[in-house]
Amino acid sequence: MNFNSNSFQISGSLALLQFSTEFQDSLDYISGGEALNKKYVDIREISESGSVNDILFKNISPYFIFFSDGDLLTGAKQNRVLNTSVFLKPESEKIIPVSCIERGRWYRKSNSFEYESDIIPFDLKKLKFGNVSERLRSSGKHYAYQSLVWDKVSEYSDKLRVESETEDLREILNRSNKKLDQDIRSFTTDSNSNGLVVFFNSEPVLVELYNRKDIYAEYFTKILKSVLWDYEPKHIKEKKELDKHEAERILTAVFNKVRNLNYETFPGAAEGTEKRYKNKFSFYQLEYNHQIVHSVIYT
Repeated sequence: MNFNSNSFQISGSLALLQFSTEFQDSLDYISGGEALNKKYVDIREISESGSVNDILFKNISPYFIFFSDGDLLTGAKQNRVLNTSVFLKPESEKIIPVSCIERGRWYRKSNSFEYESDIIPFDLKKLKFGNVSERLRSSGKHYAYQSLVWDKVSEYSDKLRVESETEDLREILNRSNKKLDQDIRSFTTDSNSNGLVVFFNSEPVLVELYNRKDIYAEYFTKILKSVLWDYEPKHIKEKKELDKHEAERILTAVFNKVRNLNYETFPGAAEGTEKRYKNKFSFYQLEYNHQIVHSVIYT
């Protein structure tokens, strides 16, 4: 790992350490957001009747396309969230597992899905990761427990004091008066990095890295916003010293722990393979041709 002079940033109880890896930019692909904007991919219900936990991705381009676990897709018969990261090969189509985040709607708003600029809140993403890992072991499918996802959406509705007629997570978050912009502006993307670790009260809560620097830069603000829905920067439990040197030491220890995990391997939802480990410490990694595409560690 490599760090530069502005890789460590801290604001209140939140801190970030950004880093670069030796494998960065070793794969050639584009993001799902770019693909949808350029109409390189078409995302629809799997049939006229549809299926709550499956949607159809058609890559009509000559490019590999990446979507991240937690990406929000809106429209069609109800809004969904991706259950795992997806790496689509050129000129291909795949049925991809998703979870519903809009329990009260099952009627068509549009023929295809649109891509939202945000990902789901951190705690829901972490819960869903555990669900999917359990279901993969039992059934070989990337499904979450839908009732638990809906329960979590209801929790956000109660916590943020926002009601949605269709119990839509996206509407609940958009209508919330919780201000995240100022907290997000406290942190800036390091253009040389492809990963970060997020600390809360000096303890690491999330490590996330991507193969490509441009994809990392695209998800940087999304990751921060996801965390900020569940972690309050002004909530300082106790004063702990955390500087760049200590943050680097902690991150190195986390990666050393990952190297010793007895993880399980599963086929990816599209291309590639997944490595997964779930305990008090959880790990996920999508690989293609032995190259890391996306990796997440929940500490």
